[in-house]
Amino acid sequence: MIKLIDKYVIRVVLHLFCKVKQKNISQDGIKNILILRLGSVGDTVLLLPTLSSMADKYPNSTFNIISWNTNHQVYELLKQKNIKLHNFKSYRKLMSLFNLFVYSLQNRNKYDVIIDFEQYAYITSFFMCLMAPKNSVAFRVNGYVKHQFSTLSAAYSLNIHETVNFYNLAVSVFSKIDLHMPVRKSSLKRCIGIHPSSKWKQKVWNKDKFIELIKKISETNSTYTFKVFLGPDDNVDSWDNIDVSGIEIVKNKTITEIVPILKDLELLISNDNGIMHLAAYLGIKVVGIFGMSDPIQWHAINNRENVVETRMDCAPCNKLGTMKRCHNYECIKRITVEDVFSKVERCLLNVSLND
Repeated sequence: MIKLIDKYVIRVVLHLFCKVKQKNISQDGIKNILILRLGSVGDTVLLLPTLSSMADKYPNSTFNIISWNTNHQVYELLKQKNIKLHNFKSYRKLMSLFNLFVYSLQNRNKYDVIIDFEQYAYITSFFMCLMAPKNSVAFRVNGYVKHQFSTLSAAYSLNIHETVNFYNLAVSVFSKIDLHMPVRKSSLKRCIGIHPSSKWKQKVWNKDKFIELIKKISETNSTYTFKVFLGPDDNVDSWDNIDVSGIEIVKNKTITEIVPILKDLELLISNDNGIMHLAAYLGIKVVGIFGMSDPIQWHAINNRENVVETRMDCAPCNKLGTMKRCHNYECIKRITVEDVFSKVERCLLNVSLND
């Protein structure tokens, strides 16, 4: 429903009432910045290197970030003192949007620049126009007109990693920043994480294959223990009867609670989801299992060589929040236990694969 409102109502409202003159932005005098990025955990994690780099480069500027229940704990990983979080943590999305509407009216003309890191949603353009900043920046995306409602724009590409897209938007304003990517850390803690969940069923590798993979790893090296991360809708009982010792179920944890658990892993094996990106940001090796998404754009940071995928003519089938109709999810089904195990084995042996 919200996507339909965004596409057919918000866009029309913007065309009628939001008239913005395109212009270049001078870095001089930019002290109060607002960051808009309302999306999922994974996208938010991929934005962190850019936000951290901006805050470090301009310590005398204040970077205000709008967040809510899906991503506010991710933003809390940023420790710079000039980053200020504004949390709208209602668990009803419509109430969060209403609260943001009120915030926008209360903060008109307050910000020197607003940077809209949403790729395609018009709702953030709407809030940006309500706040009437001195300057505004948004993506220029094929098939969308978000850039018409900002004073400056930067091209968005489906053929580069998302961290680079975010960085390119930032340097359209702050041209002197260097992107500080997280460093992958070495670990010999003999603990492997398994994340078999995703909110998209098209991204979910078969649970029985995950179980078979755990058994295969354990048979190869019995010294490893496993932590299986489950979401609120996952059935714990189906994981209780695995004939492998050293398995711990981690369920219904917040991002804040998950972070120290991830840091204790030597490796995470995961579907394409937010926890995969979070682990990589924390420096953990990640084997990412990809189906409908394009790993060129969405692989875990520093782990492009550890992607498992099957290349099909119809893939990737999700772009800019839309998905091709698919009835069989063949791309994720074709991935075998041996495909994943070969990546896992090389990771554990510290062998780096070339693309």
